[in-house]
Amino acid sequence: MQSPPASSGNTTAQFLGFMNTIYWGSVVSTVLFGVSICQGYFYFSNYNDRPAVKVCVTFLLFLDISSTIVWTIGLHQNLIRSWRITTSLASEIPFMASESVITLILIFLTQMFFARRVYLC
Repeated sequence: MQSPPASSGNTTAQFLGFMNTIYWGSVVSTVLFGVSICQGYFYFSNYNDRPAVKVCVTFLLFLDISSTIVWTIGLHQNLIRSWRITTSLASEIPFMASESVITLILIFLTQMFFARRVYLC
């Protein structure tokens, strides 16, 4: 096991505070991921929409799963495989960027799906 490198207490405290925020955000995100899976199950069990709508919902679930996997891999890479306290988040940037892009696409498509539903009502 490696010991943490020497650094100023303030920088380390800021980094640990940031990682604490990421951890609790991941916990909430994982709970909401479970909600999404339940919603997908209920949707496919109860609704008989057109194939295009089902493909859209399937793609949204796929994006949600992908987002959760990417963020989990990023956390695992930084916290488990590289067991150290760093003051640089450079190793997290690819995971943050890809998760942000996936989330942006997911939000846009979800809003379009809901707009279509409201239009049809």
